[in-house]
Amino acid sequence: MRALFALIILLAANSPAFPQNNRVVLTADMFQSHQRIKLAPLDGWLFQKGNNPEWASPEIDISDWQSLKPLDLSKNMEDENGRIEGWFRLVFKLDSSLQDIPLSISRNLWAATDIYLNGELVHSFGDTGDPYTAYNPYLKYPEPLDLEIGKEYLLAVHFVDYETTFTQRELRLKPRYLENLINLTGPAYIARVTHDIKITHIFGTLSISISFLLVFLFWFLVFLNPDQKIFK
Repeated sequence: MRALFALIILLAANSPAFPQNNRVVLTADMFQSHQRIKLAPLDGWLFQKGNNPEWASPEIDISDWQSLKPLDLSKNMEDENGRIEGWFRLVFKLDSSLQDIPLSISRNLWAATDIYLNGELVHSFGDTGDPYTAYNPYLKYPEPLDLEIGKEYLLAVHFVDYETTFTQRELRLKPRYLENLINLTGPAYIARVTHDIKITHIFGTLSISISFLLVFLFWFLVFLNPDQKIFK
């Protein structure tokens, strides 16, 4: 009896925390430029078209979900209103190589998303509701996450976008853009955003200063040459 009880405990301890089979182990070796781990190209994602708030829950039945990466989103998924909406799920855990590295989650591109960890809403980028509000990703700091080494997490992403060819504000559903859709980032990425903000402010100040200088020089020439018709 004791042996059977011990076996049950052992099986329970080794059983997966979530019903999803494919699991991803994230390591420090996966960091790319500016200390980013790009999640969209990874294997292990499951997808369900449509919207149901219960799909963020770890306990739902996912037998009818399809294997699909965010990288593989397509314009063909839009409905009659041009709206592309669905949920992605990924189970992951952190390798010991990420110990003592504070991690955050960042979003690129204009699609709106709600990000859940183990069924809890972590952050909304834009507004996935109706009316829909796109997310402006430029010069935005990532959102910090409290993650433990070796613990399994269910990442659920509610995704909404309106694909269009008439404005650069919206997401282009092509792999070269989608690979940066969602990322885990380290401190170097925050430093990069801070650097980009400073550079943007410097160039903005220079542009405004030069514009005022050119306007001043123009009117100064007009003042010195009031009879010159070319200024009119």
